[in-house]
Amino acid sequence: MSYNFSTGHEIDDDNLSDIIKNENSEIWNGKVGVIRASEYLRANSNKNCETFSLNNNNYNACRGTNWMYDSTNWWTLNAAGGSMKVYYVFSNGKIYFEDYNIMNSYNVRPVVYLSSSVKITDGDGSKSNPFIIE
Repeated sequence: MSYNFSTGHEIDDDNLSDIIKNENSEIWNGKVGVIRASEYLRANSNKNCETFSLNNNNYNACRGTNWMYDSTNWWTLNAAGGSMKVYYVFSNGKIYFEDYNIMNSYNVRPVVYLSSSVKITDGDGSKSNPFIIE
C-alpha cells in the first residue's frame, strides 16, 4: 500500500467538486483506508454543510445532521496543501488541519472500498438489520 502526500488541497478550497477531484488525485492502493474529508462532508443530510466553510461556520447545526459526527477527534486521509499537514475532524464537528503529530492520539475511521460490481441484496444498514452484500 502507498499514499502520495505530495498532493492535497488547501483549506480555503471550498468547492466540493474540486475537493473530490483533488482527493481522487491522491494515490491509495489498498482495500481498507481512512475516511476522506469530503466523505465526512457528504455524510450530512443538510446540503448547506457540504463544504469546509459551510460546515465550519455552521458546525452547531451541521454536526446535528451528519450521521458520522460522534464528538471525538479523528484523522482523515487527506494531506493539506501538499505539506505534512493533515486534516482531522475535531470533537466539535469542525474540520481542521495541522502538522501530523504522532503525539495527538486522534481516532481513525476505517473504510472499506468496494468494487462497483458489489450489490446490496438486503438490509437497511442499521445495527439490527445490516446490509447483505454480494
